[in-house]
Amino acid sequence: MKTEQSGHFNLTNPIRVIDNTLFLALAILLFIRGIGQSALGGLASLFLKARLKPCPTNLLFNKILFFVVIISLFILFNFALAQNPIFPNPANWDTTRIYSQASGTLQKIAIGNKLKGVNDDTFRIATGQSPLNRNAIILTDTSSMPPMRWRADIPFTGDGNNGVVSVAIGDVDGDGINEIIFGQAGGNLKRVKWVSNSWNVAQIDSQGGQVYDIAIGDADNNGATDIIFARYNYVFRSYWTGSAWSTTQIWSGDGSLCHGVAIGDFDTIFTGNEIVVTTAGGRVVRIRWNGSSWDYYILYYNSICNFYDPAIADFDTSNLGNEIVFGNGNATINNGSVIELYGSGNNWQIRAIYTPTGTNEAHQNLAVGDVLDEHNGIEIVSIGIRGSAADSIRVLYGSGTNWNNQVIIAFPLVPTFGIAVGDVNKYRDYNQEIVFARNTILYEAEQRIPPGPNITDISHNPLIPLFNETVTVRAKILDSLTIIADSLYYAINNQSNWQSIPRSHLDSFYYYSILAQDTGTVVYYFLIAKNIKGGRSQSPIFSYSVALEHSIYQIQHTFGPSDTSPDNNRYVHTKGIVTGVFGRFFNIEEEPGSAWRGIHIRRPAISDTLPYLTIGDSISVLGRVGELANQTVLNVFYDSGGWVQRIGSNFPLPCTTFVPISQIAESLEGTLILIDTVRFKTSGIFQPNTVYWAYNFAETCSIPVFIRSETNIPNESIPNGYLLLTGCLNQYINQYQVMPRMVSDLNELPVDFGAEEILSPPETCNYGTSITPKVIIRNYQMTPVANLSVWLRIGNNYNNERFFSRLAPKPYDTIEFNPWSGNPGWQQIKAWTKLRNDRNPNNDTVIDSVYVQSASGGFWAERKNLPLGAGKNVKQGGALVYTRSDTLFAFKGNNTTEFYAYNTTTDTWIKKESLPLLALKPKRVKRGGALTYDKWNNKIYALKGNNSREFWQYDLSKDSWSYLGEVPSAQGKGVKGGSGLGACKIGQNIYLYFIKGSKTNEFYAYDVSTKTWRTDLKPIPLLPSGKPMKDGSCMVVGGDYIYCLKGGYNDFYAYSVDSDTWLIKKSLPLYSSIAQKKKKAKDGAGLCYDDTMNLVYCLKGGNTQEFWVYYPDLDTWVELETIPKGLSNKRVKSGGALTNADGLVFALKGNNTRELWCYTPKPEPHRVFQMSLFKPKPCPTEIITNPKGNTIKLKSDSNPRLINYDLYNVLGKKVKGGLLEAIQGSSFKLVDTKGLPSGVYILRINLDKTKITRKIIISR
Repeated sequence: MKTEQSGHFNLTNPIRVIDNTLFLALAILLFIRGIGQSALGGLASLFLKARLKPCPTNLLFNKILFFVVIISLFILFNFALAQNPIFPNPANWDTTRIYSQASGTLQKIAIGNKLKGVNDDTFRIATGQSPLNRNAIILTDTSSMPPMRWRADIPFTGDGNNGVVSVAIGDVDGDGINEIIFGQAGGNLKRVKWVSNSWNVAQIDSQGGQVYDIAIGDADNNGATDIIFARYNYVFRSYWTGSAWSTTQIWSGDGSLCHGVAIGDFDTIFTGNEIVVTTAGGRVVRIRWNGSSWDYYILYYNSICNFYDPAIADFDTSNLGNEIVFGNGNATINNGSVIELYGSGNNWQIRAIYTPTGTNEAHQNLAVGDVLDEHNGIEIVSIGIRGSAADSIRVLYGSGTNWNNQVIIAFPLVPTFGIAVGDVNKYRDYNQEIVFARNTILYEAEQRIPPGPNITDISHNPLIPLFNETVTVRAKILDSLTIIADSLYYAINNQSNWQSIPRSHLDSFYYYSILAQDTGTVVYYFLIAKNIKGGRSQSPIFSYSVALEHSIYQIQHTFGPSDTSPDNNRYVHTKGIVTGVFGRFFNIEEEPGSAWRGIHIRRPAISDTLPYLTIGDSISVLGRVGELANQTVLNVFYDSGGWVQRIGSNFPLPCTTFVPISQIAESLEGTLILIDTVRFKTSGIFQPNTVYWAYNFAETCSIPVFIRSETNIPNESIPNGYLLLTGCLNQYINQYQVMPRMVSDLNELPVDFGAEEILSPPETCNYGTSITPKVIIRNYQMTPVANLSVWLRIGNNYNNERFFSRLAPKPYDTIEFNPWSGNPGWQQIKAWTKLRNDRNPNNDTVIDSVYVQSASGGFWAERKNLPLGAGKNVKQGGALVYTRSDTLFAFKGNNTTEFYAYNTTTDTWIKKESLPLLALKPKRVKRGGALTYDKWNNKIYALKGNNSREFWQYDLSKDSWSYLGEVPSAQGKGVKGGSGLGACKIGQNIYLYFIKGSKTNEFYAYDVSTKTWRTDLKPIPLLPSGKPMKDGSCMVVGGDYIYCLKGGYNDFYAYSVDSDTWLIKKSLPLYSSIAQKKKKAKDGAGLCYDDTMNLVYCLKGGNTQEFWVYYPDLDTWVELETIPKGLSNKRVKSGGALTNADGLVFALKGNNTRELWCYTPKPEPHRVFQMSLFKPKPCPTEIITNPKGNTIKLKSDSNPRLINYDLYNVLGKKVKGGLLEAIQGSSFKLVDTKGLPSGVYILRINLDKTKITRKIIISR
């Protein structure tokens, strides 16, 4: 019977009434206590069998049956459950109408998802109607909450009698999206696909004959999906070629209608899928692609039967692989209504798994799936048609010869053609649902699960037991009704053999005890409870593993190429000594250390149960072995049962493995290793959680060194040299890496390197010669050295570094530097090594000197730069003048008023009182600025230039300026470029001679005593160039003459102060044999006079380096050593100036620099000229030095005299000096050199106006 309520059918058992007699009998039986296990099993079996048979109509039999059932249930309720955890409760079913029409019988049904895209997880129902409406129908649940609400889409309607009779769902074109294939009564085969938000219909094939059944799958095992369909007496295959549909007949049949087809792997002899076909002539046929053609084989034949609707699945666990099930549409009681077919090759057997009793029952439509909660596995759902009797839908399940069936629903004779199983109800999480057609109505049926007790808070302790530990399971079981039964079921290593355990005790929890199991065992368990109304509950299945008792060696040791631990993903209990701690991670090793005996331990956090550890702790640890980036690790997750226990502390560590980088292998993973002689190429500070690469000495191997933030290494300096590297060896992906534990693990090797000797350049060399400098360095420690710098400096213009990333441990190395070609003169050579952590810096440096000989003699040396002052360099208006007491004064020019004094002995500058500004016309020193010195009155006179005519006097003793008015101006012009001043004594009068420049030829003299200007002097000649004086013009007083150079034209004049006459002298040469260029004197040109040697020196300026000397008595110019470019790489230009200081020539380079240079003339050529042009003057004939002693001796002639001497180092700095009285006829001690370091020195001897210069070498 059934009652219809709100669209649902509530299907119940036929037993409805129980009389009082039965209840009385039941009450008496409640006192029975002596029933054994065999009686219990028999009653349960009787109960099960009674439920599986059709219910008889005899009321007395019903009462007896119910009485037996009650007894069986009573016994079950009061004793522990049997080993089989399945309760044989009858299933209750709910049925919902989901689609209905007034006409149009519904046919076959298909269920599927991914119809609207690869991510479409909505299951839809497809079916069709025939005859009458002839619609193809697609049903979709559109609800967002229960109950389900179904929308029907009709993609097409068949014409005439061409109704829709068959359907299947699958991805038939290989794009990952499923399509629906419909078969029609007239023979059409159509594909329906979701395209552009609508259902697109395409014709696949059209021939005569009804399409009875469709199957979709890879029938020929080529990896593509095929459509197999039964049309009339034949079987066809359709497939998508990529551009069109191709259809071929693959079996011509036996003259009988082909009622059903299915695709699956049901024959274990053959690889891949086969096709099964059922016919009206009682045949079951296998069709198989043999690689070249389709062959067929009759698996079973019974001429009195009609077979329908085959399905392939593994529904019978007693057979290997899948079986075939099909319905008998012409069933007799003897032949069976639902038949199983199984076997392989040519050996096949059938078994009737459902045979009706009393009445024939035809089964033409069936499906397979998981619809029954009580049965684990696949069930068969079939529609039984009894003719005039009520039809029914049954669920069949079992295995071998033991099969059960339950009636889901019974209904009067109504056409029923379709049934399918699938996930239809999205609000239900149990098993699958059934969809079936009953004439014009479509129903969904699902098993109703009766509510049972609530089993919650299930846990076991310990979570990961050791082999000798009992496990206690604890749970809460709650129900408003009385709980009449509870048990725990457990199985070992698999879930096939369950054993029950009664409750051990009870408080607010239920407790069960599982005995200790062997190491490595996996234990599965679940709980079952039942209330007094029969509602039962089963918990999920839980499991735990009994930890393996393995040494680290057993965990780590692998065979062959695999580096995965044999214990991967298993819980292991092991022991070891902590060799490295990195926060919550650490490494342990077991004795005796070395290969396979170390492992890295990881834990997510540190808690009271996982203590802080230190190196040397002996620990016991339980964790799960895993592979993290190819490294075997032991994960200690305390919330999953892991733990760490400290056994003791301060244990000696296992032996550290000494290994070169090239021999690091899988076997050393997790161990403490030591690598000798490696270095980092990176410099700076260690950063936390950063990888640095360490290289062996040959740099053929390297290894990453991971600096963890938990160590004391971050923010320490990266070692510069080679070191002994200690650390725990870990692996990250395909690389091994060392993790040092502390700063001392980076033990830098002791180093002591130094410069031993300068081999080259030699003591003397010729100017223009290219020399390869060589220095011997020494390794005092005989250890390999990394990042060594060897420096060589020669003079002020050559600095060269040789960097060695590594040097082998040998005692000496000869280092060659870049070629060097020095400027003429003495130059210091300094070689030194630079090595971080050098143990003895005192032996790093060696100093020597070299003298560069030039054909013209002499040499330049750079002195200390002018002070930066207000931030400007020397440019237009720069000027220089020498006074006395080794002091010269300088204007910086460049629109400043800065004024400085320079000590030539101490190489120091002192700022002096700046040149004042006039209130009405505040001008600063610029182009045209000039200085001269009145040695007779110890005053300096200055021109400000800058288109002014200001004339100033500076008092050296007071460091103060006085304004003297304006200079004359015949043409009204101010002083600009090309001006000059010079002091000269004529008789008793002192005059300051002045050339105005500024594109004039004006020439004046200032009488110091009368403070008046003489304007009657003859002007500067215009010839030979015919031009006035302009930028680059300059003058100097020399003896009784004033020498004047005309800028821009190189005209050169000598003016006689006695006769007021101008003499045209040989012009300054345009061509430089050194620079090999033609250049005129321009901005920066300058003159100075050496009164001792009667020589005029000249800087040409004009962005050149040219330096010349003029011999007045020969009227000859000789080119001297060019002024060096120096570090600024600049030549002489605007602001250049020149002055003579007791035989030394000082020069300002100008050109926006602050450079000051000193030129030391070569004495020999000058002495030759002196002897040939002037009357010889007596001088010492021999200077004797004692290189190993502390004296320099002068052997004098017969004339005693006062001798003034100065001793300079190669930098031009005066280190000794004074006045000594000669001892006639004997040698005397001239200089005490005690305290002076070894090196080259310049000795200058002053005899009246004769100056003798000698090179002196002091060697200790």
